Amino acid sequence: MVFGIQGANDIADQPSLIQLYCDLGVRWMLMAYNRNNRVGGGCRDDDSGLTAFGREVLGYGNADIGAIPGGNLMHVARDVWAPDRAV
Repeated sequence: MVFGIQGANDIADQPSLIQLYCDLGVRWMLMAYNRNNRVGGGCRDDDSGLTAFGREVLGYGNADIGAIPGGNLMHVARDVWAPDRAV
C-alpha cells in the first residue's frame, strides 16, 4: 500500500510541507487533478501547465528531499516530465 496526495492543495503555499507528508508516509503527490490549483492545470480546466509556484514545488521536492512527483493524469504532466527539466 502506498499513500499519496491527489492534487497539491494540501501544501497550500508552503513547499516545505512536502517533507512533513513524507515523514507521515506519503510517497507521491499529483501536482493537480481535475481542477486548476496554485501548482498547475487540472485535466478539466484550461491546459495551463505548471505555474511558477509549481516549478518551485518541483524544485523543492526533487532537490531537497528526493521526492518523485506524480504527473501522469493531468495537463501538467508534460511540464513535470519535460526532458529539458533538471531532476
